[in-house]
Amino acid sequence: MLTRILVVGLLCGLLTSGIAWSQAKETGETKTPPPVTKIVFYKHGLGYFERVGKIKDDATVTLQFKASQMPDLLTSLFAIDYGKDCKISSIGYDSKDPIDKHILIRVPENAALTQFLTQLKGVKVEVKIGTETIRGNVLGIEPVIQKTDNNVLSAWKLIILSEDGAIKPFNLLEMSSLKILDELLQKDLQRILDIYLNAKYTDRKNVRIQTIGKGERNMKIGYLVEMPIWKTSYRLILGEDAKPYLQGWAIVENPTDEDWNNVQVSFVAGNPISFMLDLYTSYYPPRSIIDLKNIIPLAARLVDLEENSMLEGSGVYDTIGIGGGMGAAGIFENLLV
Repeated sequence: MLTRILVVGLLCGLLTSGIAWSQAKETGETKTPPPVTKIVFYKHGLGYFERVGKIKDDATVTLQFKASQMPDLLTSLFAIDYGKDCKISSIGYDSKDPIDKHILIRVPENAALTQFLTQLKGVKVEVKIGTETIRGNVLGIEPVIQKTDNNVLSAWKLIILSEDGAIKPFNLLEMSSLKILDELLQKDLQRILDIYLNAKYTDRKNVRIQTIGKGERNMKIGYLVEMPIWKTSYRLILGEDAKPYLQGWAIVENPTDEDWNNVQVSFVAGNPISFMLDLYTSYYPPRSIIDLKNIIPLAARLVDLEENSMLEGSGVYDTIGIGGGMGAAGIFENLLV
């Protein structure tokens, strides 16, 4: 990858989904992206935006776009780091795939604690109750009914297999804290909370540009996104003692979330051919399944486990390989002898 121009780096860095980004190495993050310094409006529904600003050392510049703008953005985005021996290392963006395509953990709308803990079966956690700290793997949670005097209380107990091998129940209401010790799962949890937060701000997608370098230097970012076409309006001003004055206006709308201050604006009257290439949608093409019974003659003697789980002359098997016959190694040994 070239050290300066991202056009080459796009092949290995741009198409990194937002899910993969959450596992990337973090760097210093700028508070605000470089300001918009130049806008070019066209008559075919696109606008070119150029941002120029200062960055320092390793930095991550975060931009926000609507989901409908992402296809145009991914076909046009470029970023240049003008520092010596500096480069754009990667660009990540929030994926269009549903959350459950990449992250299996969920944050329930109701009964957040109990419903969330049911998803942590097998996960190593750290539980604090008073001054006691216990580490172990979650076996599950169990509802219990406690009777005190004339009152009946419903409660939940968290069951943990501790590091010493003992199975211990803990009352959820007595725990002061619970910490997930699995680093990847912890990142997934933070990631899904970020997604829920961003979903509250209309249809917002984050694009993060990560740079590597030393010292302060300039950075330029450019891209095309869908914009309302600019319109023209004319005024003919007549005066008694002055020559007629013709005034032309260019009318534009600002649908972005930023004010355009000190921005160089240009208007192109031509109407070039325009198209949209959807690089934002994830595509998973279907693939053919090769049946071993069609390419290995001996495999024809095998019957699918879903079809009565039978093997000719070898007994009965259940779906996890436990039954009256011999193991898989013995099956193939007999077939190949």
